[in-house]
Amino acid sequence: DWEKKLAHIQKDFTDYKMALEYKKDVYWLQDSLTDGKARTESFNDRENMLGLDVTDYYELDGMMDDYSLFFKLWDTVIRFKEGTERWETVPICSVDAIETEGLLDTWFRATLQMIKTFDSQYTREPQKVAKMHRDAIDDFRKKFPFLRSFSQASILHTHWDELFERMKCKQPADYAKITCRQMLELGVLDFQE
Repeated sequence: DWEKKLAHIQKDFTDYKMALEYKKDVYWLQDSLTDGKARTESFNDRENMLGLDVTDYYELDGMMDDYSLFFKLWDTVIRFKEGTERWETVPICSVDAIETEGLLDTWFRATLQMIKTFDSQYTREPQKVAKMHRDAIDDFRKKFPFLRSFSQASILHTHWDELFERMKCKQPADYAKITCRQMLELGVLDFQE
């Protein structure tokens, strides 16, 4: 039942760390509502063609409106969490830094807007999730200058060698297989030129 799932998501989905476990329900409800909307539009088209009174599906429209901000919140959180896992575990040279930075900026601005929108006594829990999300994006942005620099095609093996020499550490993998996570574990963010 869509109304029960909506109420469950609004009331019980309050733990930022659980976002990936919420994913199935979050997307199921969005897909169901979207499919329901498409079907009602099809019904309305047929009613129009037959000259019948058009049925008003205001309850569905209301549910979609009620869910839209919650979906936006959890969709952004889920995509960010999946993205950071991917960006940190794939070879650095395969990360598209420009696209990634664009996503981070978009998500950050959207999250700031959600924090304002959820500023009500009835939506304190989603607002807390949005604030945690803002902070997580900020934390990832601290890693991003390194990721942006070393994901460039112009980075040569000599650049890596110089970095490892200055960090006084060994190369963790073949140049083409080095991941951001490996470099973070080596303390690349503590390294100051």
